[in-house]
Amino acid sequence: MGKMKNSGTSETMQTLMRKSVCALLSLLLLLSAVLPVKAAAETAPVKVVRVGSFEDTFNYCNEKGARKGYGYELLETLSGYTGWQFEYVTCDWSDCFEKLENGEIDIMGGISYTEDRAEEMLFSDEPMGEE
Repeated sequence: MGKMKNSGTSETMQTLMRKSVCALLSLLLLLSAVLPVKAAAETAPVKVVRVGSFEDTFNYCNEKGARKGYGYELLETLSGYTGWQFEYVTCDWSDCFEKLENGEIDIMGGISYTEDRAEEMLFSDEPMGEE
């Protein structure tokens, strides 16, 4: 009888060991799938987007030189989702527009849509500042 009791305990231990090994292998498999993705994201080069920055109500610098405004806050929020870094290029409106046409900056707010401009550059579907 003592042998049967011992046999039941042995089977319970074997079952427990099998479950532990399965759980450990599952965890290792999960980690091997997740860690390379995280490592790749950390080593990916940061995309720098050059923003034409001129004084307007959507984007400005305060008296201490800190950037403020709806446009700035919108881009900072976007940065949190995309990982992009925004580099601000200060210029007056006409210089910024020329830099955009020449590829010296990537984006610029405050441009009214016209057919001619739409042939040269992309516009968002919704105007800035509207929900």
